[in-house]
Amino acid sequence: PPGVTYETDWVSSHHVGNGLRNQIIRDSSVNTITLTSPLPEVPSWSIINLGNVTLDGAGVTTGLLLNNSSNVQIRGVNLTGFSQAAIHVTGGSHDNLIDLSSVIGGAGHGVFIEGNAWQNTIRVSVSGVGGDGYRLAGANVMMNDVEIGEKTAEQPGFIEHCGGWGIRIMDSARFNRVMAPRQLLFGQPPPGAIQSNALGGILISGPESTGNRIHPMFGPGLPILGNGGPGIRIESPSTTVSYCLIGNNDGSGIEVAGTNAAGVKIIDYRISVNCSPGRSAHITQVRWEEDGWPNPDDKLGTSTFSVRGVKTVH
Repeated sequence: PPGVTYETDWVSSHHVGNGLRNQIIRDSSVNTITLTSPLPEVPSWSIINLGNVTLDGAGVTTGLLLNNSSNVQIRGVNLTGFSQAAIHVTGGSHDNLIDLSSVIGGAGHGVFIEGNAWQNTIRVSVSGVGGDGYRLAGANVMMNDVEIGEKTAEQPGFIEHCGGWGIRIMDSARFNRVMAPRQLLFGQPPPGAIQSNALGGILISGPESTGNRIHPMFGPGLPILGNGGPGIRIESPSTTVSYCLIGNNDGSGIEVAGTNAAGVKIIDYRISVNCSPGRSAHITQVRWEEDGWPNPDDKLGTSTFSVRGVKTVH
């Protein structure tokens, strides 16, 4: 922006191919950069790889801002201390990738996806922010993949110790997907978790926040552990949950609540029901083929349970 100077001796900036792609690569020993003014918006077709550099945003509102940006690739950026969102994806931004990066501390959300942003992939570890780890909000926020990304290729990532929810999907955001770490695709132990967040692990809310999936696809499961509220709370229709490892949360493992939560599917689970004296629970279990995403024609059967006392359903 006019009147703002950025030091550039720590990066190289040049063109790729026909000169239409900006590239910023760390090529010095600088490990931390303290910002004194906001960063410019990240333009479309940029490649940014800072090699694990920390951007200290104490006194700055927003960190990385993608506003109507597309085909951006960002890696190796650690953000700390921002008063609002450390990563803000908005303005119809689409087809962007943020990977091998982290957010540590700050008063706002770790990653805020809103404003018609669609089909972005965000693999960022978030720890210790004042708001939600990830927040997806708005009617046309759709088809985004969010993941517990690794901090580096060797370091596991977490969504942890956030003042709000680990992940919150709300205000008609739809058809988004929460993914497990990529190592799970190869059958390795889970390297990270959604854990120790103040309000709970994952919240999906709003009558039109439909078709969202908590869906690691393969591997032993997505760990959701030790949060200050439910592991997962679903208040929205047509949500699918599969392959999650949920435990030690201060609330239900999976809580399906309210009249809007119709058509919720929970796949490959084990539920322990413990009813208070004089109370009972009614559970309808619908069995589907194990293909990871049920279609209307692969229903296998239905079982109904009336439970008093303690019962495990699998």
